[in-house]
Amino acid sequence: MRKALCQPVNIYTITYDKIRVQAEVDWYLLDEEGNKITSWCEQRRYPLLYRSYNGDLYDIYSYTNTIERFNFLDPAVHSDSPTVAQALLNQMRLRNSRTVYNYGLTTKPLGGHGLCETHRVAKRYENKINDDEYFGSYNRRTYTYNQSTSTMQQDNGLTTKHTYQYNSAHKGDLKHKEEQHNTTSGDKEITYYEQYDAVFRDNPTRLKIEQQNTGGSVNTFYKGYTYSDWGGIATETALLTPAQWNNPTEKSRHTTSYTYHPDYKFITSTSYYQNPELLLTESTSYDSLGRVATATNAKGETTNYQYGDTNHPGNRTRTNIQHSDGRTTRTDYSYFGAYYAFPTIVTSYYTEEGIQKTSTTYKSYEFIRGNVTSETDALGNTTRYSYDTQGRLKKTTHPQSMGRGGNFEVQDYTDYYNFVNLSGAWIETPQRTFSVENYSTANGSMFKYSIDLYDDHGNLLLSRYYDLNKGVYVPTVYGYDNYDQLTWLKDANGNNTTYQSDEWGRLKKVTDPQGNYHALAYNLINRTKTTTFVPSDTGVAENHYVETSDQWDRTISRKGYPNGPGGAPVEEKYAYDLAGNLTKQTDPNNNSTQYSYDALNQLTKVINPLGEITDYAYDRLGELTQIQQYQGATTFPTVQQYSERGVLVTKQPPAGQPTTYKYNANGLPVEIKDASGKITALQYYQDSRLSQKTANQDRIQYYYHPLGIVEKYQPLNGDTLRHVFYCTGQIGFRITAESYVAGFEYDLLGNRTEVSHPGNLFTNYQYNNLNRLTTVTADGKNYTYEYYGDGMVKAVNYPQLTGGTSIRTEYTYDNINRLKAMHNKLGSQTITQYSYNYDNNGNITSVTENGQTTSYTYDALNRLTGIQRPGGEQLSYQYDSRGNRTVASPNDSGLDGFISGEFSYNNWDQLASFTAGGQASNYSYDPEGLRTKKATPSSTTRYHYDNTGRVITESNAGGYVTAQTIWGNQALARKVGGSYYYYLYNGHGDVTKVIDQTGNIVNSYTYDEWGNILSQQEQLPQPLKYAGEYYDDESGLYYLRARYYDPTVGRFISRDSNEGSITNPLSLNLYVYCYSNPLNYLDPTGHSAKEVWQGFKLGIGEIYNGDNWQSSWAAVKTTPEGAIIFVREGVVGPENFDELTNDVLSWADAKAGASAAASFVVGKAKVLKGAGKATNWGMWDDVSKSTYKGREYANINGRYYTREAIDRMTPKGYGTAAGGYQARGIPTSVVEDVIASGTSREVIRNGITRTIFESNGVRVVTEEAGKIVITTMKY
Repeated sequence: MRKALCQPVNIYTITYDKIRVQAEVDWYLLDEEGNKITSWCEQRRYPLLYRSYNGDLYDIYSYTNTIERFNFLDPAVHSDSPTVAQALLNQMRLRNSRTVYNYGLTTKPLGGHGLCETHRVAKRYENKINDDEYFGSYNRRTYTYNQSTSTMQQDNGLTTKHTYQYNSAHKGDLKHKEEQHNTTSGDKEITYYEQYDAVFRDNPTRLKIEQQNTGGSVNTFYKGYTYSDWGGIATETALLTPAQWNNPTEKSRHTTSYTYHPDYKFITSTSYYQNPELLLTESTSYDSLGRVATATNAKGETTNYQYGDTNHPGNRTRTNIQHSDGRTTRTDYSYFGAYYAFPTIVTSYYTEEGIQKTSTTYKSYEFIRGNVTSETDALGNTTRYSYDTQGRLKKTTHPQSMGRGGNFEVQDYTDYYNFVNLSGAWIETPQRTFSVENYSTANGSMFKYSIDLYDDHGNLLLSRYYDLNKGVYVPTVYGYDNYDQLTWLKDANGNNTTYQSDEWGRLKKVTDPQGNYHALAYNLINRTKTTTFVPSDTGVAENHYVETSDQWDRTISRKGYPNGPGGAPVEEKYAYDLAGNLTKQTDPNNNSTQYSYDALNQLTKVINPLGEITDYAYDRLGELTQIQQYQGATTFPTVQQYSERGVLVTKQPPAGQPTTYKYNANGLPVEIKDASGKITALQYYQDSRLSQKTANQDRIQYYYHPLGIVEKYQPLNGDTLRHVFYCTGQIGFRITAESYVAGFEYDLLGNRTEVSHPGNLFTNYQYNNLNRLTTVTADGKNYTYEYYGDGMVKAVNYPQLTGGTSIRTEYTYDNINRLKAMHNKLGSQTITQYSYNYDNNGNITSVTENGQTTSYTYDALNRLTGIQRPGGEQLSYQYDSRGNRTVASPNDSGLDGFISGEFSYNNWDQLASFTAGGQASNYSYDPEGLRTKKATPSSTTRYHYDNTGRVITESNAGGYVTAQTIWGNQALARKVGGSYYYYLYNGHGDVTKVIDQTGNIVNSYTYDEWGNILSQQEQLPQPLKYAGEYYDDESGLYYLRARYYDPTVGRFISRDSNEGSITNPLSLNLYVYCYSNPLNYLDPTGHSAKEVWQGFKLGIGEIYNGDNWQSSWAAVKTTPEGAIIFVREGVVGPENFDELTNDVLSWADAKAGASAAASFVVGKAKVLKGAGKATNWGMWDDVSKSTYKGREYANINGRYYTREAIDRMTPKGYGTAAGGYQARGIPTSVVEDVIASGTSREVIRNGITRTIFESNGVRVVTEEAGKIVITTMKY
């Protein structure tokens, strides 16, 4: 044998012309010196892959040379037996790791009498690389063999065993195979390949699956296949129990059948049962060239495909979808240029008001891989893409948009690095990684940067973004076990969450940074998953839940145990049809809702527990076209019509006029005509973001930050709204009317740490290592939160009162976290106490308040139907099939508080005025829909909001601050005239008491279940009442942001622009409040009811993130008649992005600039301080301007200032800031001193030379050696 196997090289030479690809392949071998071996004998040796190169990096394969002996005549081998050389793969060297194989020698029969040696894998493992050194042993698997069995053992305890039996009658064909997976817990799953096809003897026809546990219990299932005459799968039978398998009818219902084209072997039909009575078939036909000609869905609706390019017959040129009303959805495809493989022009045809129109988009492609390099929409706006040598996206250039500083073009970049050493504080085990770096620029200035690092298995090891404001990386680090299962996660503050999984990859335990943990246990036989929570302080399990699945892993039951695992559970059940659609949902009170579907598995009918029916219908494109509800013999249809391209053109409610929609060529709405005839017009920037909205004489202009978030709203009538964002995407400042500013700061994890109110008040927030709010501080007064281990609020402590006592609210819960009791205490004295009981559905059945009990009843839809008060008073309610309240007995209870009057609305469908008794109250709103002013006949109030839509300051018409609110997870206190008043609540979140600083109860309230005020004793007028929401005395309505709620009838006064969910017909009633279950739900947005108890689970750090009312409110702003404008608080940066990204400014700089802006003096500002009157003073609009090199600057004493520099300053000589904020700003005199006498240094970024002057903690960034002041800040 030669000393070494030759290094094989596979050389491809590829040349291109405009259309065709020619390939030449040469195979030859190199010796160890790299010389081509010319010997025919050596060249005929089978080549072995040595190295592969993808244009970016090499994978290297190395081999072990072995000798194997054989003997044709004797079942034994000897030292002089003939030999054969074998090359065994022993190592694969990949990017940042290698895989190693070890082998063992064995023998096997050779022919009828002989024997030969062979090798088989005994072990495989992987090494990682650090500093070019291999380390560790990962994904280790050890293999042992015994006659007909092979066993794979992992270090984590998983064992997989294969057993083989062969049929000698068929020359060694496989007769039986057994595959067994064992865990250390004793669970095992065994798959028996019991039967094989008679022709295709390697294709199994029957599999038996056994699941076993340590107690010896067994679940047995069968799965089966049949095959066509050429070996394709003809039928596939799902996992069945023995009884189902042996029942021919049941077996056929769970079997999917396939047919194939006789020549091309493509699937021509797929048939399966949706339910026992309905066999569905989807079919595809092909032409003589094997091209798809038609595709017919299970409803028999056909899509036709045409191929009209004779020069390139494989290219599809037209798709036609025929509608039932005779219309056709037609799309044409054209192929031009040097490519012809991909469509370069796509044209869609549609009609609008009877006129035929088209929408055409254009694409270009890279030659080799077919990646899209440019995409031009129907309005001529182009997005461009570029790729690296591996075909990975490197750069995206978006169409232009507009910010308040002018047009900008965003470019997103991605860079890939194969060899990045990860070590130090970032990770516990240093290693070499693969990194993906993402950053974005606007007009060349970077505003976002992040980097992710991965191992060779694709496990994310480190994800970090660069906080441009703080000047630090914010990391999240991940750790894995030797088998790639996540074991820990570390946040930017070093808090560790750990994870444990079993050998099958199922999560077993999650432990938080405080040592509390969630435990998950699985029962293989019963198919259950049990979850519990174990707090670190008690070690006693709580929060017991059990979820049961069927054999197809569909959830069929969920149980919770309110009184612990020894008590009776509450259980919700689910049933499905044969296609997996949910057909029945049974709640814990045993009330069932049924669902039906069409042949496309689209929901067509919902029957609620009262037998009330809602029907749905769809068009050819799957769009919902009709909703039908019924009341007796009357049908209430809502009909929607869509164009051929699937956009809504008409919506006709059950009564009244329709709403109609028009669109541009890109399919974006440009005109909405509502039922009253009012037209709302919409315009867009090149990047398809909304630029302008107009309704009658009102108009709003939108300006965006480069990351797509609205940074400024400019209404034609009304106040502007502007946001200044931190680079993390959080709002730094919220500026209304260029005058009123609220400021916000955050920690590395995004928790809000400070709110600066208009009026010289700062509220600070602290969090524990679970990001739960622990302390709120304002004016030196501390409010603290205590928690149970699972995050439920245990107590709220208020600041110490003047007498030395303090207020404390305590909460207790049942085992599934429903509030059971609540106590409000003043020192040792109980002020109010509440206890709650529930039915199985979680509806409150009784409330005991200070010893007095009120009881409640509900119908099968969980709507409130009966109330029995402590004095014996009884009330009842009835509803129609659409959810409207039809009876409130006795005497229309609740109408006592009704205030008769007239409503008028503005062009944005917001309540503009309420007139009662000839006296009008008027309301104004900001462009995001939040009410900013209320003017009644007796007073005017302006409202100033934080970044979550909550009022933090109120002022009067003269600019005086009248009140400020301190918020935790609810309003904690109200500051009026320098004095603090503290809010106390009941379990529903209704304000019941207001207590002053001396401990006196100054206000007391009681309400009915709908929010009507039953009694009120008020020494301090204040608006927060039922559900902690703003109550308007003049109208008797509650302001819930999107809409106003009338408690006298339990309805909103206007329809919801969010149209509900078809799976819950109650939500389709756009006026009803909280599904007519006001005890258990709140609706703080006016858009979506939320369970009350969500508000008690977590502190502000979690309550107001994610799926909650504040983020929902911030996320969705609505235009008339449901045209939704999404305004996300995503990742954006401050106004001085170009500086920050070029490392000119530090976090201290940014913070100083933020502090300056926090003076609440922007534009013609009115700074609010206590009850003092605001002082008007001029800024950008009042200083003289000059144009220099085509750009407008403020000209102060001959020096040019940018608008940003002006916004950050308090220029003496142009007015004085009120409220003690003067020290936070930088007057022009200081700027002059710093430039004249400070130290200076130059930096060059993007070809621009800037001079930075520094002196006495002030930094001034300039261009042209001080002639132009770009920005200023303290450091």
